[in-house]
Amino acid sequence: MVAIARKKGLKNSYVKSAWIGILAFLGLIALFLLIDDPATISLTNIGTETILFLALYSLALGFASIPTTLVVPMIADVSDYETFKSGRYVPGMMGTIFSFIDQLVSSLTPTIVGAVVGLIGYHSAFPQVGEALTPSLFAATLVLAFGLPAIGLVVSIIAMKFYKLDDKKMKEIQKGIAEIKEKVKGKKESLII
Repeated sequence: MVAIARKKGLKNSYVKSAWIGILAFLGLIALFLLIDDPATISLTNIGTETILFLALYSLALGFASIPTTLVVPMIADVSDYETFKSGRYVPGMMGTIFSFIDQLVSSLTPTIVGAVVGLIGYHSAFPQVGEALTPSLFAATLVLAFGLPAIGLVVSIIAMKFYKLDDKKMKEIQKGIAEIKEKVKGKKESLII
């Protein structure tokens, strides 16, 4: 996907894949709200609901993971942008900032799950496998499994509105960095002579 995105533009590919992921997550929520019994989705009883679930779930997880894959080359683009603007080479700092934010957000996951489960009445223990599916447990499951990932993708699309490094800008930056390298190379050669 990164190779395709390099041809079409990282930002463009990021936003399009995020939108497809959002639509698939919303489709999953709609599917579960429209079917009478969620237990009809089963690999032992393959019917229309199961096929729809598998298709939407595959689309949701597949396209929602593409932006995560595209972030790594985007970090390199941001590093190149900083070099272009200031002359400083800072890939280590960019990687560290990304890693810190990634770990910070990931560490909030158990807190969010615990808060949602606590809001529906489970204060001393999590819901157990085989427990009756109450409306509040069903709603919480839909929110946690499909709603939050969709909201995360919406937030990332909003953030992409402020990301100015599209394929045209990156060509300009790469040309500018090449010019900087030539100047530095020329200075080194003149020092040797």
